Amino acid sequence: MKNIGMVILAAMMIASCGKKEEEKPTEVINTTETVEKTVIVDTVKVEAPEDKEGTTVKVGSDGVEIKSKNGDKSTSVEVKK
Repeated sequence: MKNIGMVILAAMMIASCGKKEEEKPTEVINTTETVEKTVIVDTVKVEAPEDKEGTTVKVGSDGVEIKSKNGDKSTSVEVKK
């Protein structure tokens, strides 16, 4: 009887340690985020550049161009091949 009691006690201990853990239900949270973008566009009117006072020299493969401006007076010289 002693042996049977020990076997039953051992079986109960093994059964109590072998309990399965219950799985907790997982909670799924879906989040949707909407982002709105505001774009501000500034338009700037650019006027045609005025000829600045002074002298400009342009050298190209076919010749030389010289422009000179002093107030309302302007001079233009072109030398070509």
